Amino acid sequence: MRKVVLSRARIQAHRGEPGTLDVTSYSKQWQAKAFATSGLLENKRHRGSISVPLYIESYRRQLASLSEPRWKWLYKRGEASDYRLNLLCYCSDGRLCHTYYAIKYATEHERWSKGFEAHEDLVEFVEGLDWEGTIWEYRDPVRLRFSS
Repeated sequence: MRKVVLSRARIQAHRGEPGTLDVTSYSKQWQAKAFATSGLLENKRHRGSISVPLYIESYRRQLASLSEPRWKWLYKRGEASDYRLNLLCYCSDGRLCHTYYAIKYATEHERWSKGFEAHEDLVEFVEGLDWEGTIWEYRDPVRLRFSS
């Protein structure tokens, strides 16, 4: 099975481009919304009323609860885009964003890692993420620039 290469980008710069998928709660594709964080979770994060570890753990549980057809749908989206899929969100590169964790989950999960891999510019960063969120403990983490 050929792997789909996953990357992420800001939605403002890439919306509507081939090989992209809006994975926000505002997505017009209901299947893609399954990979978005809930509006409630995002509101809590932006208000600072949820800790980073709890935010990440809540999203990890959400990803773990997704059914097999959802993951197959994501794979088929990438397959249709020449095995490259850019997950879009409103967050800036290098900032806490659910797309990094979606990529981490897809590439490390025992079942889904057979179908997905992180883009070469993201591999080291995604592998360095932990599910406790320690990389995000700094008030202003280093902003990283990734090419797509």
